[in-house]
Amino acid sequence: MEVGKMSNQGLHTKETKALYRNVFNQEIETMPTEKMRALQEEKFLKQVEYSYKNSTFYQRKFKEAGIELEDIRSLDDIKKIPMTTKQELRDALLQQPPILGENQTATSEKIVRLHASSGSTGRPTYVGLTKTDTLLWDESCARAFWTNGIRPDDVVAHCWNYSMFVGGLADHMGCEHTGATMVPIGIGNSGRLARMIQDLGITAINATPSYIMYLADAIKKELGIDPAETTLKKIITGGEPGGAIPATRKLIEETWNAKCCELYGMVDIHPIIGAECEHQQGMHFLVGDLVYPELFDVETGEHLEIKAGAVGEVVYTHLERYANSVLRFKSHDIIEVLGTECECGRTGYRFKVVGRSDDMLIVKGVNVYPSAIEDVLRDIEEMTGHFAIKLEKEGVQQDFIQLVAEFAADYKGDLEILNKKVQNRIGDMLQFRANVELVAENSLPRFEHKAKRIYKTYQGEHLPINQ
Repeated sequence: MEVGKMSNQGLHTKETKALYRNVFNQEIETMPTEKMRALQEEKFLKQVEYSYKNSTFYQRKFKEAGIELEDIRSLDDIKKIPMTTKQELRDALLQQPPILGENQTATSEKIVRLHASSGSTGRPTYVGLTKTDTLLWDESCARAFWTNGIRPDDVVAHCWNYSMFVGGLADHMGCEHTGATMVPIGIGNSGRLARMIQDLGITAINATPSYIMYLADAIKKELGIDPAETTLKKIITGGEPGGAIPATRKLIEETWNAKCCELYGMVDIHPIIGAECEHQQGMHFLVGDLVYPELFDVETGEHLEIKAGAVGEVVYTHLERYANSVLRFKSHDIIEVLGTECECGRTGYRFKVVGRSDDMLIVKGVNVYPSAIEDVLRDIEEMTGHFAIKLEKEGVQQDFIQLVAEFAADYKGDLEILNKKVQNRIGDMLQFRANVELVAENSLPRFEHKAKRIYKTYQGEHLPINQ
């Protein structure tokens, strides 16, 4: 399989005029739709052949589906290929001696790096990278950070877990590829970072929305200053939906006096798949040359056209991946397509992540996502926006939701009236019933990484409340 050419438009230093370039990779990011489709088809056919010839996992899946390699002659034939699930990839890791099991598609000698999923929904899955894979990741991730507004004169605090997580090292390398100066702080060093923001003149930060607000408190405590008075002016969020929730974004921007943008990716496919431009009309799909997306209705499984207004689960196929490529991977991420054109000139479709199908609850026929609840709570002045959901019954179908939510410390009114207000606002905005338990500010856990919202009390899981 021929290695794709790397555009020299993606290589910048602090001394170049690229400091003022609007788009990192002009050729790929602004490619007309028809031309991109032709490129995707060419790379898809090569990738399928490569995966089939090098992966016993896909040889078996093709055989079970009753298809041959010769049956895949165009991009339209992708529908013949069976879906790949996370559990299948976990199982495949255990089947053979090589590093990555039966879906390892490069020799162990060519694999130069390994990453892992968080394992929050089960045993971790591992992915590998060849040297070419790392170069493709660096360049394509740089597109995302450039889209978010990072430039070579920025000093970026990278606050992600560097221990196997792609958001750590992989995103760091991509951001560094823009020419920016990187500060690899990781997580768990909030007090130290608070001081470093002042000492180093840090201008940008990349972290979860939860950590951004956690850090604001640390700066007040450690330095005794208002976060809005620091040098930090660019905030990049990911890992959880808060950065796209209007009320949460507004809170972050007002707290820091900085612009907040969002990006999105996943370990099994690509560290960064989409990012917001300066117009902030959703994230742009930025890796059309490396990943092919499909969209499916969550309830019916019907294939959906990727156009404005479409909402469904996105399924991804690698178009250029060497260490362990995957075909038609069910992401469980539910997106809404917002459009296909933008003033910035990028042609990748714009989208927002609505939630995850495995986090979705159905209350009396209404689809409910934790991100939607957060959006409502953040918009109620008397509430902090911090909350947790206690599930007392197994399964997606719920009769009601038991919601534990914090009220603000400066609220001195009647809690019964506030409780009713929260219930009514949720009912009006989201069309489902919630039983609300109000707790004082700082009663619920704070998180330096991804916020945990759902507690399965029917399994004995305990929600710690600091009374």
